Amino acid sequence: MARNEMRPSPTTATNRSRKRFRAWPHLWVLGLLSFTPPQVLTAQEMALPVETQWSLFDRILGFDRTFQERTRDELVMGVLLQEGNRTSRNARDEFLRASRSVPSRTLRPERIRFVSLEATSALELRRRLEEEGVDLLYVTPLRAHDISRVSQVSEDLGVVTMTGVREYVEDGIGLGLGVRGGRPEILVNLEVCRRAGMDLSSELLKLATVLASRP
Repeated sequence: MARNEMRPSPTTATNRSRKRFRAWPHLWVLGLLSFTPPQVLTAQEMALPVETQWSLFDRILGFDRTFQERTRDELVMGVLLQEGNRTSRNARDEFLRASRSVPSRTLRPERIRFVSLEATSALELRRRLEEEGVDLLYVTPLRAHDISRVSQVSEDLGVVTMTGVREYVEDGIGLGLGVRGGRPEILVNLEVCRRAGMDLSSELLKLATVLASRP
């Protein structure tokens, strides 16, 4: 603006910015939940295309009150896969592609370091998660693998887990995505998320299906 007296005060501008930040996750998630996914899917085990998963997880994590504090510097995102499993490998590749091509607000690609992790033993997974300092772990479709062990190791280290495989949320993965009535469904294993250090807002929980781990 040409005149200083017309410029809003720093306090006013900051308050407006904060209001916008608080408002955007709810509106964006509602918009994406109204999206009907195409019928061509990346993998049989995942109901949503990986690109859509990336967009939804980006917005979902905006509802975690602790996210910005826990990841204020570099954000390390692990992708758990089986290199010998084409479905798993393709999901990893598409997830990385989506991170570069899909606009995001919470998961800002310029500050993310991605790490591919081979799904072998729980002991090896623990070693790699600690060694790399992983904050988030995206679990691709895995063949003949005990997901509950992935969950336990991640929880112990405070790693937030997420997946596009609905059944994995019941096996102990914290955040998941599925489809209900032809529309995306947000899945939350609330106890797992809390044990990993997340503080999810009630706004998100109203939009989500809350699941518990299988006994």
